[in-house]
Amino acid sequence: MDDFFPKRKKKRELAQLQLAPLIDIFVLIVFFLIKGTVLGGASLTPPPDLKPAMSKSPEGIEPAGQIYVGSEKIYFAMINENMPVADFLKQVEENTPEVMKGQAGDIVKKLKDYLSSIPDKERKSGILLNLLADNNAHYKTVFEVAKFFRQLGFQNILFVAEGDKE
Repeated sequence: MDDFFPKRKKKRELAQLQLAPLIDIFVLIVFFLIKGTVLGGASLTPPPDLKPAMSKSPEGIEPAGQIYVGSEKIYFAMINENMPVADFLKQVEENTPEVMKGQAGDIVKKLKDYLSSIPDKERKSGILLNLLADNNAHYKTVFEVAKFFRQLGFQNILFVAEGDKE
């Protein structure tokens, strides 16, 4: 029977690692990881005199228009304007957003232009607004600002606080 199946001497070859295909695979993996990375488009740059409230909440901010309510000024970041809190509160008490006059009327017009510039795709989930209040801002001021922006057409107001540094 051994005549039919002669025993062959097996040659032993050392296994070699093929580096070219391995490098190609790693390059593709790195490429897809870089292209698939989504960087957050939201950041806050409050005025230097604003001292935000602290929070232990782990949520992040959403890309949206930003309002900073200080103890003396309100900063409308998306239109690059500011207004004294006392003047703003006086206008809000006396008028609706449609009939505001002076600096408040100009700000309302710019805010309406900002609202109309938001693409329809982003409007479907609601028009967002990030509101960052100073630690010393009066509660009534923050409430009136939020109420004003709801009347103006912002559906979702996100109250932002600075994270705890533990």
